[in-house]
Amino acid sequence: MLKFTLRQLEYFAKVAETGSLATAAKALNISQPSISSAIAKLEDSMGIQLLVRHHAQGVTLTSAGGRMLLQIRDLLAHADDVRNRAQGLGENVEGRIHIGCFGPIASMYIPSLLTQFKSDYPHIELLIYEENIDTLLDGLGSNRYDVSIVYRLGVPESLRVESLTSLRPHVILPEGHALASRRSVSLQALAAEPMVLLDTPQSREYFLSLFADQGLEPRVSIRSPSFESVRALVANGAGYSILLTRPVTSSCYDGHRLVVRSIDNEVSSVDIVLVRPNGVRPTRLVNTFVEQCQNHFAAFQSNAAN
Repeated sequence: MLKFTLRQLEYFAKVAETGSLATAAKALNISQPSISSAIAKLEDSMGIQLLVRHHAQGVTLTSAGGRMLLQIRDLLAHADDVRNRAQGLGENVEGRIHIGCFGPIASMYIPSLLTQFKSDYPHIELLIYEENIDTLLDGLGSNRYDVSIVYRLGVPESLRVESLTSLRPHVILPEGHALASRRSVSLQALAAEPMVLLDTPQSREYFLSLFADQGLEPRVSIRSPSFESVRALVANGAGYSILLTRPVTSSCYDGHRLVVRSIDNEVSSVDIVLVRPNGVRPTRLVNTFVEQCQNHFAAFQSNAAN
């Protein structure tokens, strides 16, 4: 039978998170030899090496350590639930939650959501990961994240999905562009112009498919994986782009401005969804966060409609 303690698991999880015994020891307010000894005992108990120690360069996970980390995080989260209930904390929501989010969504919707969530539940710890959609979906499949907020593009049926809101694509153009004088723009008119493409997995395929569905092929002149860089390039006159997320401001970081126009053609909308692993028992914290997300996006959508 395996013999290890929750404290040993907590020490290992913190070292894996920080990549350093010294940093983890400081964060946990214990000595470095104590944390090193605890992890050594954990490795002996499990009969596997969890970490590779690099002299003066921190630590890295072994392949076995990486697999165990996913299970250990889940175990620690549920241990927190049990501890909170045993202590009779009632309505308190505590613990740590790992939240993945696609960059364009993160910058627009997430700050107010997380600020309110942290205000309502001050004892929680939020860890945010901004990645492309494919990376986030892969991370959910391996239980790296508790939840992820993404566009519903390429989301496999093996994951649990909660719809939050729906977005229709729009065109952005530099001020003074010939097509900017129109109230809406057709894909046919855009196809002859240089396009700045948001070049991330799933998003890229979706934007190109809008033209393909009309029998068109856009003139892609610049590709960028950065949402803000795409906006700035367009504002500086590099071409047009098509996006889903629409910030309130029309100004970019460098002060240049762009205009937003609707698309004449019938085009498919895309849902923003909260995705989480199937078959993993959610903690009270995760369930509370899911409910908060649903309420937040419902309020956001209602305010946008008014």
